[in-house]
Amino acid sequence: MVDDEIDIGKIGGCTFAVVAIVISVLAYVYWPQTTIRPAGVVNDLQLHETTFSTVTTVETSEGWYQTEAAVSASKGDAVTIKARGSDLQLCIDSKDRPSCYPVL
Repeated sequence: MVDDEIDIGKIGGCTFAVVAIVISVLAYVYWPQTTIRPAGVVNDLQLHETTFSTVTTVETSEGWYQTEAAVSASKGDAVTIKARGSDLQLCIDSKDRPSCYPVL
């Protein structure tokens, strides 16, 4: 190779590395962070079944929440709300099976 020729392979690899670093930094800065806050303890559950869906209303010591699924919980189980961007989940720390459910 002559001194004034440019090796395209080295330029392509370098460009790819720079683009990958920029994307990683932007994803870290702009990706919504997950926040978790307490929502009391379970007081009551009401299951609403229809032909096409199942919705559960969960009454906690802090308020009411509706989920898109059947919820398994016992009275007194701790409840938290997990939020990431606009995605909300109701998490129940049940002795039988801790689970999170999408909030309507």
